[in-house]
Amino acid sequence: MIIAALKRAYELTRHIGCCVITVDAKVDATGFYEKYSFFMAKKKIYPDTVTMYLNLTQYIKHNFE
Repeated sequence: MIIAALKRAYELTRHIGCCVITVDAKVDATGFYEKYSFFMAKKKIYPDTVTMYLNLTQYIKHNFE
């Protein structure tokens, strides 16, 4: 499912200025997102989740082009 979402975001970058994807991951799911090049944000928004981001531009260059 995450691959499908990343591909959809990639397709949308041709029409809109999307460059970062963020998720509010459960603490035990951070490893899953790290496998897809997500990084933990420095600022925590919600107390029970970990905010993570993916630089979509770098991900596209590495995985789709």
